[in-house]
Amino acid sequence: MLTSFTIKNFMSILDATLHFSFAEGKAPNGYKKSVELIFCEPTKKQRIVPVMAIYGANASGKTNIIKAMHAFKQIALGNIFGLYSPNRLIKPNDPMTLSCGFCAKKRSYVYSVTINKTGILEEVLTCDSLEVFRIADGKCFFSHMTSSQVYTEEKLLEIFQVECTNESSVQIRTFLSRLGTHYQKLNAAAFEAYFYLSNIEIYPQNRFPMSFGIERMQNLNKDTFENSLADVAKLLKKLDIGIEGLSVDQKQFENILEFIREQPFTHADSILQKPQSPVIVANVIRSYHKDINGDLVEFIFNEDESDGTKVLAGLLGVFLFVLKRGDVLVIDELDKAMHPYIFEKIVSMFKDRDYNQNNAQLIFTAHDTDLLDTGAVRKSEVAIVDKTLKGGTSIHRIAEFSGIRNVTNFRRQYMLGTFGGIPHPYI
Repeated sequence: MLTSFTIKNFMSILDATLHFSFAEGKAPNGYKKSVELIFCEPTKKQRIVPVMAIYGANASGKTNIIKAMHAFKQIALGNIFGLYSPNRLIKPNDPMTLSCGFCAKKRSYVYSVTINKTGILEEVLTCDSLEVFRIADGKCFFSHMTSSQVYTEEKLLEIFQVECTNESSVQIRTFLSRLGTHYQKLNAAAFEAYFYLSNIEIYPQNRFPMSFGIERMQNLNKDTFENSLADVAKLLKKLDIGIEGLSVDQKQFENILEFIREQPFTHADSILQKPQSPVIVANVIRSYHKDINGDLVEFIFNEDESDGTKVLAGLLGVFLFVLKRGDVLVIDELDKAMHPYIFEKIVSMFKDRDYNQNNAQLIFTAHDTDLLDTGAVRKSEVAIVDKTLKGGTSIHRIAEFSGIRNVTNFRRQYMLGTFGGIPHPYI
């Protein structure tokens, strides 16, 4: 789980940290037996919230937080090109720093990277407050956790210079990515950190093809596509949108040109191409509704269902996959094209012990303030984003404001401007 995310000089954000700790003092009585997941405990010393809802005015910087998380993941995995995005109004030439605290396998990590327009200036990984490695200005420090008799500090320095720097000795690739992909057995902490960060799911919107999450569930569960589709169908039925069930069949195309030509008319959802075969097999998902007599009527899902239903069905497959794996899911504008009641229910999946048994975490931006009036999120689980020209984007959780309790109507206080983060439009 993510414990914190710090952003310095990235787009509209000059210096801001989003914390994910449970910030309400003493835990509620009976929290261990509560159906609601009040917080997760990935380590003995940490209590982390399973949900973080980010609110704020248009152009306040909400999306920039998501973009910063995406950039951080790409940099950690070894790609820095095109990701240097400093604040162009205040510090257009200063370095950019992204730092993430997280827990993996009951250990606490912090990974930080600083870059400028030419390369990486500093890279640091700590595990349980001990440095695994630190690289700054071309100088490397490797702890006993990393170096060994076979891989001495001299050998590690050689790996760094050969595989992470260019001909001008500028670091252009993270050392973590090299350890995580090429030297997996060298350091368990580095590999765990790399593996965890690589599995964070970050998306700029809430729209997915139906098959995207279902195929991932299928591979994770080593099950059939039909069974994974049935899991989504069960949830759709519970959400009262009129769908009684889903099914899938397959259509074959002789080649890619035939598929492209006919796809708009067959409404195929995904391609299943056989190795070394020009024949293309595509999934066609069908949905079923009851008619006035109670009989099931078949529809082609991608053709006949509403836009909101398609969004919801695509999301549910991704949600089930992330919940099963215990991953982090980050989505911009999660509430888009969704009824407020349904929005509340799907967010609540991450706060339900029956669904969230593996410390999965949902982080999202939204404009639908009805969620703040339902009791679905606690004061530790709502962040308000505001922006000024001088200070850039700021992030404050509701838990930081005095006098606010979980029984407070968050929506009313937010709309009154108590927390900031609202526009003041006039025409």
